[in-house]
Amino acid sequence: MLNPIRPIFARHGLRFTVQREAVYRALASTKNHPTAEELFGEVRKKQAGISLATIYNTLDVLTRRGMARKFTDPAGNVTRFDADTAPHSHVMTEDGRIRDIPPDLGTQLRDSIPPAVLDALERRMGVRIDSVRIELHGTTTGGVC
Repeated sequence: MLNPIRPIFARHGLRFTVQREAVYRALASTKNHPTAEELFGEVRKKQAGISLATIYNTLDVLTRRGMARKFTDPAGNVTRFDADTAPHSHVMTEDGRIRDIPPDLGTQLRDSIPPAVLDALERRMGVRIDSVRIELHGTTTGGVC
């Protein structure tokens, strides 16, 4: 039986290895936006010999090849990762957590940006806007997690 992860690696021009597969599987299996250290703990449960350096190197290559996204809090203290690279928005909280904004609200946020504003940005800055990602920063208030 063909490993379903192999074609994903091939599409991104990335050599498939058992270690990379383990890291990608662990990252793709969670919505918690883990840190490298948290992933290390998960991957070591199945691959005891894997090193933290391998986790960091793999996350770096996955991010560079578009298979993961990297988020660093504004203070630069916590870096988290997400294997969901489809357009979606996030809220980063003061405790370092990252949560996905519900898709319907994320779409409303992105759609609320007037096209004229995006056009003006392109003209004034000499760039072409290919996509919009929204990242909100907030403080938890005890609401729904």
